[in-house]
Amino acid sequence: MSLRAHLTRVIIPLPDNEAFAEALAEVGGFERGALETRRFPDGETYVRLLTNVADKAVDLVCSLARPERPTSRPPAFEWPFGSATRSTGGSRS
Repeated sequence: MSLRAHLTRVIIPLPDNEAFAEALAEVGGFERGALETRRFPDGETYVRLLTNVADKAVDLVCSLARPERPTSRPPAFEWPFGSATRSTGGSRS
């Protein structure tokens, strides 16, 4: 059996995807992770991972839809975060 089969899986929702991530975590029996985000006046996005992802399989949950709500993040937000997750010890991004 592969090492991946023994890793704890953590589901981390990106903004506006919390309900779906919660459902995934509940149905799969996975850990529900969290992050903090905020936007600076210059357009930069601050992301802080609030869950320890070391030696865990990490699934980022996001929609491909582009809702017209001002709290939604641009699509470019998701990709750098995946790389940051991996660099903090997540087994996959």
